[in-house]
Amino acid sequence: MKKIGFLVSILIFIICFSIIGQAQTIDIEVNVGFDGKIKLGGMNPIKIILDAKENELVGDLKIYVGERIYTHPINLKSNTKKEYMFSIPVLKENEKLEVNIEKDGQVIENKTITLKILPKNTVFIGVLSDTPENYYGIKEMHKGLFHDKNIEVIKLNEEMSYTVKELENLNILILDNFYTNNLSNESEEILKKWIANGNILLIGDGKYAYKNLTGFLKGIEEKKNIGDGWVIPVKGNAFINMINKNITPFGINKILNNDNLDKRINASKNLYGAADYLLTPNYKTVCFLFSFLIIYILLLGIFMYFGKKKWLFSSIIMIACIVFYGFSFIGNLDKLKAVSAAVKIYHHGLDCYKFTSIYPDKEDNIRLQFVNGHFIDVLNGTDYVLDPVDKKVDYIIKKDEIDTNEPYSLYREETQCIKTHNIMAYIDNDTFKGEIINPIADKMYNCFLLVGDTVIPLGDLDGKEKKRINYKLDHSLRNLGDYNYLEKIYETAELDDYERQMFEYYFYNIDAFSYTNHLIGFSKGLEKVNVKDGKGNIKEIACNVFDLNMNYKENVYIPCEIIKPITDFEENEDKREFILEDGKEVKVYYAIPKNIYVKAIKLYTKVDGGRIDLEIYNQEENIWEELTSEKLKQEAVTKYISKGPLMIKIKGEGRMMLPQIEIKGNKREAGGGNV
Repeated sequence: MKKIGFLVSILIFIICFSIIGQAQTIDIEVNVGFDGKIKLGGMNPIKIILDAKENELVGDLKIYVGERIYTHPINLKSNTKKEYMFSIPVLKENEKLEVNIEKDGQVIENKTITLKILPKNTVFIGVLSDTPENYYGIKEMHKGLFHDKNIEVIKLNEEMSYTVKELENLNILILDNFYTNNLSNESEEILKKWIANGNILLIGDGKYAYKNLTGFLKGIEEKKNIGDGWVIPVKGNAFINMINKNITPFGINKILNNDNLDKRINASKNLYGAADYLLTPNYKTVCFLFSFLIIYILLLGIFMYFGKKKWLFSSIIMIACIVFYGFSFIGNLDKLKAVSAAVKIYHHGLDCYKFTSIYPDKEDNIRLQFVNGHFIDVLNGTDYVLDPVDKKVDYIIKKDEIDTNEPYSLYREETQCIKTHNIMAYIDNDTFKGEIINPIADKMYNCFLLVGDTVIPLGDLDGKEKKRINYKLDHSLRNLGDYNYLEKIYETAELDDYERQMFEYYFYNIDAFSYTNHLIGFSKGLEKVNVKDGKGNIKEIACNVFDLNMNYKENVYIPCEIIKPITDFEENEDKREFILEDGKEVKVYYAIPKNIYVKAIKLYTKVDGGRIDLEIYNQEENIWEELTSEKLKQEAVTKYISKGPLMIKIKGEGRMMLPQIEIKGNKREAGGGNV
């Protein structure tokens, strides 16, 4: 017995020593966030470098951030080094990042990182430069929109190896003393998509212009409009003034309000009904089965009439069985039973937000691999493996616990840098005119236009169908609170319950456009995915949102509500109205398009009870003044919009509709603009 115990002890010692020896020959290097800093609420890059050194390394790389676990398989030969890129959200303060190397369920190496998570009101200014220290002084900028903000200057890596979602953490990007033509084609496309969303790229046009103005920036001599954003050459050190003067509505919203990824995830569960609706039989299937039932009854009647022919009865039964089992077989051809409800934003590219229900199979585990997907989140289920690198999700099915009636749920976001259709229209004497096209191949149902405070019903549009519109704006949405605003759209466009669910999700959680001028329609289709044994399809219902590009004539008229008011009133859950308590105040910002010479601004609002006072910010004298109609006319309005967005302060007590503006003026040739 002593010999056996001695041998067992030696064996245990050898196993433990081999594990320890392996752990000691693995190096883990972790680079987190932007220059080591994390943006709370956004997608952050995580780069992990593994060095296998003496031993081969086969196992799993696991990342733990709060309650989320990310897993990616690794297979490294000895004396090799490999880099892994993750893009993950940090949604809570004081979270830690834990990186494990695991083999057969055992941790063989571990590294824990305390994250430097910056406050919610932090403004990120990215610097792409060989001498980024020249711009660290911008941290002391506390003018205009930045007066109460924590500002961080972020040194970006020279490869610009970021996704669009990661770049959206940046409020401003400065490029100076940098060879732009060194960027890859993919990085260029991602940067252009970031600008087109409504962001600002400032380029040094001085000493290092020969380096900066290369690649896709070659030939730019004055500020250039790309989508909703700007590329602006800057001489000297006028960067701060250029930021305040050219900030876009999208840029203002990013400064005043944080990314609401956590809110989008939680609210996506409200799309369950819209997705599950796809599992109900469609109209054509019901009609076919009903017709088959009638034929079956008729055949039985014939048999009863010609009862002596026994072969007829057998034939009828055989035909019925073939049809029944044929339908059952076709219904089970797909290796996957899954449905999605999606909101798709066609805005200088494609941004998708999807809720997916997956119904488990009693026989086997579920594996899904998506073609696209910058972010995947598992909403329920405990036994799963989520691999964001390969865009895969594995659900581990326990046969004794499985409930095939309860689906697993995923939330996904993806961005594609694709060319989108340019739908042009214009407004003439309060009449909307233009040729509207359904840009996608699928038929869209219950389509409508949102043009400021007017909703224009279009009905169904076949794929690529065009329709000419000549519609007198009725301003039926003006001064309506959230509930009445949504109900008016639902009634006018004749949306069903599921279409209402998707539009409401878009309205409260996604709509961050610079302007309210869109074509919206609903479609059904299939999303192709990889499953465990090959290819599969996810049935999908989508709310599609397209830009309308307004081509203004010499005399410009921008109807009420096309230019969105932006506020930082965090206590307010509604988008179009708020209740102001005594002693509190709300600031509202309006970004006027730079290609318009403003002659007059008209403000619309409604107060229900209480007393409300309005003030306007004089940008030339840096003081707040009482707002009067005279100050919004041509003779005086310039001093309130010359150096930045129009700013209005609301004081008092009571319930109020968020003030909306209407603009009249002339078109400017210089600059750009996207309204």
